[in-house]
Formats: sequence, structure tokens, C-alpha cells
Amino acid sequence: MTSSNTITSSWASLSDRDQDEFDAEEDIEEEAKKLMTSNRDAVLFVIDASSSMLRANQSDEATEIPFRSAVQCASEVMTSKLISDTTTDLIGVVFMGTQKSSNTLQKEHIYVLHSLDPPDIQRVKELNYIASGDVDFDNEYGSTDDEYPIGDVFWVCSELFNKETSKTLKTKRIFLITDQDNPHASNSVLYSTAITRARVCIFLIFNMSFFEDFS
Repeated sequence: MTSSNTITSSWASLSDRDQDEFDAEEDIEEEAKKLMTSNRDAVLFVIDASSSMLRANQSDEATEIPFRSAVQCASEVMTSKLISDTTTDLIGVVFMGTQKSSNTLQKEHIYVLHSLDPPDIQRVKELNYIASGDVDFDNEYGSTDDEYPIGDVFWVCSELFNKETSKTLKTKRIFLITDQDNPHASNSVLYSTAITRARVCIFLIFNMSFFEDFS
């Protein structure tokens, strides 16, 4: 009887120890997952789709269309993250200067193609399709040279970033690709508003990089 109790007690001890080790492994995995997600990088590609970006630069020998080159760049970044298995990072793509609009703030001439989400192969395929020039761009998105508040672009980007929990993102960045260095040169009100909104967003939310004459 004593022997049976001893065996039962031993098995109970082993079971408790195994459970403790299992719990410890779960804790380690959970902490590793938290560390991985807390180091996530969020990038928004904001690409100008106005008419000048849809034409080849006649002054260059190259015949690349700046808009298509920018979209291809976004595709390559997304592909790189897929290959390197950094799929906890977030990537989004926004077109500005489009005839059609698609954003939750209902701002004109801003089209959110991809909200901030982990990269996936379907998004890569869609970007490659647009970059190839096979897409009916005028029908799907359209292009406009009408003046619209660039400040609205920053507001839309802010809203996309704010949907993500700030504690889980190490960096928030915007890559703004355009061939216009001063889109509100003749409108001081829109110019001032854009500068103010950009400064507020940069201070509170994200880092911003500007790319001009992209090809």
C-alpha cells in the first residue's frame, strides 16, 4: 500500500513538473511573440497619381513611368519582407491625385489601395499588375490635376496608423513619392494647412520621407 502511494505520489510530482515546464515554454513563446510584435515596422507608400507621374520623363533617356516605378518599388519592399519572413511588419499603399476616392474619411482624390496589414502574395500580385501598365488605370482609379488639400493626405495616413495599437509598433513611416515639390505654390491657405498638419503628424505619429522625380 505504501509502495502504491509512493508511485502515485511520484507520478503526480512528475506530472506537476511537466505541467510547470509546459507552462514555462508557453510563457517563453508568449514573450517571444510579444517581442516580435513590439518591434514591428509600419510603412505607408503614398504615391502621386497625377498626370505628370503617369508620363515618361522626356528629359531622361530612360522611358520608365514614374508612377509605375514607384508602385514597383512598393512591390519589391513587400516581396523582400515576405522572403525574409518579416511578415509581422505592416505595409500599406495609398494613391493621391486620383479621380476616384476610397478612404474612411471621405477625402477627395485619395485612394487607399492597401490599408496597413502584413505583406502577402496577393497584394504583391496586385502591385505588379498595376506596375506593369496592364491595368485600366483611368477606369479603376483615374487621375486628376485638380488642386486638393495635401493636408488631407496626412489626415488619411494618420487615421490608418491610428487603427494600429501604438505600443505594438516600433516605427511608423511614410514614403511620399511625387514630382511636385510645392503643390500649393499659388494657394497660401492650403500650403499653410498642409505644413501644419504635416508637422503635427510627424511630431505625434510618424516619420516622413519625401521622394521627388522618382523614376
